[in-house]
This record gives sequence, C-alpha cells and structure tokens, in this order.
Amino acid sequence: MAPVLANEVDDATLLEAEESSEEDGYSSGGLQTPDKYQPSPPRHRRQLDEQDPEYDPAAESPRRKRRITIVEEDAAVSTPQSSTTTTSTSKSKRKCGQRSQNQIPTVCLVVEEVSPRGKPILPQGIWARFRYVCGAIARDQLQTWITTNDWNKVPNSTKVSMWAALQACFRFPEGKPKEDAKKFAMITLGTAFGNFRHTLHKDYVKKGLSPKSKFRKIPDTMWEEFKMMKNTPEVQALSQQMTKKAQKVAENPHHLGAGGYDGMIPHWRREEEERRKAGLPDMFEGIDDRAKYWCLAQRPRNRGGKIVFENPTIAEIYERMQWLEEEKTHRHKIAYLDPA
Repeated sequence: MAPVLANEVDDATLLEAEESSEEDGYSSGGLQTPDKYQPSPPRHRRQLDEQDPEYDPAAESPRRKRRITIVEEDAAVSTPQSSTTTTSTSKSKRKCGQRSQNQIPTVCLVVEEVSPRGKPILPQGIWARFRYVCGAIARDQLQTWITTNDWNKVPNSTKVSMWAALQACFRFPEGKPKEDAKKFAMITLGTAFGNFRHTLHKDYVKKGLSPKSKFRKIPDTMWEEFKMMKNTPEVQALSQQMTKKAQKVAENPHHLGAGGYDGMIPHWRREEEERRKAGLPDMFEGIDDRAKYWCLAQRPRNRGGKIVFENPTIAEIYERMQWLEEEKTHRHKIAYLDPA
C-alpha cells in the first residue's frame, strides 16, 4: 500500500467539514449567528434581604476563636449554682448586641501573679475573668441583702462563703499574695454588690418589672421594701445627681478594655521602650506618668510629631497639663538659681 502524504486531503472530508461548520452557525468567512440561537435568560441578583430556603448557617465553617493564655485546671466547681448564673458551657440565645450574663467557670483558673494590693494581673486577661466571676457570685449569694446599702453590714459568714466560691474558681499563689488577693476580692465583691443593686433599680424598679424570673431568691416582702427605698424623694434626687455625673464623665470616655489601666500600662511601656530604641522622640516628655497614662487612654493621634485629640474637651485638658508642667519646671529653675 502506498503511503498517504500529508498534503493529500480527501475532497469528501473537506466538504463534510464545511457542511458541519455551516450547521453549527460558523463558516470560513467568519463568525455568524446560528439559526436556532436562543438568548440566555437574564441574570437575577439576589438581594441581601431575600431568604434562601436552602441556606443552612450550621453548615458554615465556625469562626476561629481567639487564643486564651489563661491556664485552666480540671477541677469541678463546688459552688452551688443558682438559677441566675449559668455555667460557661451553656448556649443561651440572646439578641445581637445584648450582653450575656456573667458566668461562673466550670474549671479552676490559675492566677500566676497578683499586684501588691492583691489584684490578679497574670496571666493576661485573668483580671477581667476575676471581676466577672465576682459579679456572678455577688448576684447569687446577696439576693437576700438587697435592702442593705452598706457592704460592711453584710455578715462575715456570707463573705466567707463568697471567698470560698472564689477559691473554687481561682487558684492563687500561696502565702502573702493569697492574703492580699483575699483583701482585694472583698473590695471587688463590695463593688459588685453595689452594681447589682443599681441593676435592680435601673432595669426593674424604674420599669415596673419583677425580677423573680431571674433572681428567684429575692423574697417578695424584701422586694417591696426595696422598691419603697428607691422611690423616696432623697434617693430619686441622688439618682439624678449621679446620672448627671455619669453623663459628664462620658464626655471624656476611656478606652482601656476589660483589664483597665493595669492591663494597658505594660503595653504602653513596651511601646515607649520600642520608640526609645528606634530613636524616636518622647511624645509626652515632661508630663508625669499619671497624666501620660490618662492621655493614652483617650486614644491620642500623632500628626506631624504633635499629639492631637479628636475631642476638644480632652484637647483643652491636655493643653492645661502642658502649661502646668511648664510652670512647674519654671519654678524649679527659679528656685535653683535663686535659693533665697
């Protein structure tokens, strides 16, 4: 058989290819529209408010949680749980933006270090957890003392029980740090007791609601007595005075987070050390640490090497701070040059 050369093409094959291309709507002359062309349906963009019946939020991948540096021990909490406090494993539904109830942890958290006055400071975030647990314990064990407006009048037996509940949730360093932590815990529990009574007044007495659904340990007679106490003219005048004071404080808000100044000061010191090593100037030179930390809590901005504040009231206070420091430096110079 003779070999078939590459340049020998069957005419029948070419004719068949041309007929096939004409059926598909194409020809050697260029692109043509097929005879049976049907336009594609218009696209419909689904709006954000439309609901997809096949959408399953549970099928989405869960968000990655922030790493927590707090050490937890596998130890059961011996504190009796009331109807007002839930464990950290509960999954109660709440509206968007609604703050959840403070919870008593089901594990023992390790406190690595406390401050000289007994405040838990290490690991990072332990102070916030400590304060939240104090609030939960205060609401649990002080429901029968809401008519007492003085923390010092709460019996010592109740305070001992609350300290035992705290020790079931936190393991403190032994020795003097533990004694200091106990003293600081009593102060924090007293503050939580006052906040609890304020919540009852704001969310229930003023709105005419009953707290029995959340705080079932409150006796009915005591609740009626508490309402009468909060409806006296003296208490209402004091409430209005404190409301005005709170509104004035809100004009200069602090941005510190749950850890407060104790949680942010180490961070500010590290930033200051990094600026010093980088050869950058000190933006608060001449201002003492207390005033400097207050300014940093207001979130200042560095514009062209100058500290500025968005709030004009804070900017005015900062200018007065600078003026006072200059006056103090000037007086020291005069006293040094002329001791007499």
